[in-house]
Amino acid sequence: MHEGGLRFKPDVPLSDYDFTSPLLGFKKSASGYSGWYAPATGGRWDVEMRLSSSEAARMQQIRINGSAEPLRNAPEGIRFYR
Repeated sequence: MHEGGLRFKPDVPLSDYDFTSPLLGFKKSASGYSGWYAPATGGRWDVEMRLSSSEAARMQQIRINGSAEPLRNAPEGIRFYR
């Protein structure tokens, strides 16, 4: 976590798993990644998932609150804002 949002690296050596906390829910499955982020206050939040280059290349779209959003490349993965 950082003051502008969240940065994490989902580097668990399993093909399927999920994690849930009051702040973040995250799931990796054969169909891709899904999750949610629930900061304590409103505003614009930066979320960065640090992925291997091969995993990042597999990402074709991101949906945020039901709407398709453009993917933004980050140095080691993908980044989105909400």
